[in-house]
Amino acid sequence: IVHILGQFDKKRICPGFTVYRACPEVIKFIDMWQDDLSKGDPSKNQVPFNNVLDVAMSSGIPVPDHNGNTTVKKITAAFLPNELFPNGKVYFEKMTDAEREGALVVHNNYIIGYDEKIDRFKNFDLWAL
Repeated sequence: IVHILGQFDKKRICPGFTVYRACPEVIKFIDMWQDDLSKGDPSKNQVPFNNVLDVAMSSGIPVPDHNGNTTVKKITAAFLPNELFPNGKVYFEKMTDAEREGALVVHNNYIIGYDEKIDRFKNFDLWAL
């Protein structure tokens, strides 16, 4: 069972592009991540996410059951295929036109600014509004 699927970003998972399995251990993971985020700048979410994920994958996290007992459970995570779900750096800077044709969803990151993101999508014919 994979609990978290995420986009590959610098050897880590990008929390801005993830899929989560709905289960108690993932809910506990998100609670732990939220606690970690509350201690710093919430816009800097990638490092806290991956720090908590490292613990959850290696040592496990305590998950209470409906009887009040606690079991330590490990989280599993995997990367979404980069050729199908590329980040902005990969899609806009590294992929060939032929490789771009195979992408299913493009994460428009590695650029700052709302208008800049729209313009980049428009320049690559990815904006339909």
